Amino acid sequence: MTVLTAVRAKKQLLYKDRPVRFYPDLAAGIHKKQKEFDAVSQKLRTMGIRYGMLLPAKLLVTHKDKTQTFENPVDVEAFIRRIEEEMPARTGL
Repeated sequence: MTVLTAVRAKKQLLYKDRPVRFYPDLAAGIHKKQKEFDAVSQKLRTMGIRYGMLLPAKLLVTHKDKTQTFENPVDVEAFIRRIEEEMPARTGL
């Protein structure tokens, strides 16, 4: 039995009354692919848009009750531009 299988069977593992989480190892290529989403993830965070990473390397974005999955950051950037175009322009007054 692997560690991850044992942890899943237990449902929750605590250490000093705090939950401990285990994640599968990721190949270097997958980790690199996930890191490619860092800049767009930061932009989504500043815009207050909900997002999360799906394994192995897809970005899940929820905006206005619609959820979309992106496989590359270029598509996320285009999505962000569309949202910015929809937003009313702020005046300096």
